[in-house]
Amino acid sequence: MKIKSQKHSPLKAKPLRNPGQSLDDQIHNIISEDLASYIACAIFMFPVAIYDWYRWYNPKPINPWLTTITAFIFLTVFVYKWITLRRKIKRLRMARDGEKAVGQYLEGLREKGYKVLHDIVSDSFNIDHIVICTKGIFLIDTKTISKKDKDDQITFDGKTVLINGYKPDRDPVRQVTALSSWLKEKICEITGKEMFIRPVVAFPGWFVKMDLKYQTNVWVLSAKALPRFIEKQPDILESPMVHLITSHLTRYIRTL
Repeated sequence: MKIKSQKHSPLKAKPLRNPGQSLDDQIHNIISEDLASYIACAIFMFPVAIYDWYRWYNPKPINPWLTTITAFIFLTVFVYKWITLRRKIKRLRMARDGEKAVGQYLEGLREKGYKVLHDIVSDSFNIDHIVICTKGIFLIDTKTISKKDKDDQITFDGKTVLINGYKPDRDPVRQVTALSSWLKEKICEITGKEMFIRPVVAFPGWFVKMDLKYQTNVWVLSAKALPRFIEKQPDILESPMVHLITSHLTRYIRTL
């Protein structure tokens, strides 16, 4: 008797992630896990209350007030959670769309042989985008911030990012520098090569003015200007090294 072999996926390796995929996952989790349970409770309690009110007019009525009050408690909790989670989802969607916008600008670089990776997720952080090419290695951290006016702008003096003259709650320069240090160590670990990583903070939809009073390796740019800045850099890596780094890094990312 011939035993059928077990079927398996034709994919030999886990596919790489898309721009903003981790944010999409968070949005899905909020809707499917957090919000769905409150919707289910609210929907469940109202038929119970309606049934009790129906029984109220029977020869042996029961008191419907308990289930009615319970139903309205569930409804109140649901409305509160819905408002709270709606705001959170709105912020996540804006951040996701910003990452996708930056990713779409970077995708145009593939035609010129640049290697582009998106949404590298670790246990405690994620890297939005990495570009590897003969111009070097660029780590891009996307910051999507709402605007009040079309003339709003961001300034960077080499140390501090100001959004309409105010410091953001979290220092984006410190964040992207820490991510770049991690990536530098990881590339050195998996390839044996020590490489310079260019930290980049990208603000989609904003006008960004860099008035560098202080020496820095960090770029703070609008998303639209990012590909142009990369292309203007001199060649510092040869193509075989680009392929080597990309191959090793891609293999590592697939294990995360």
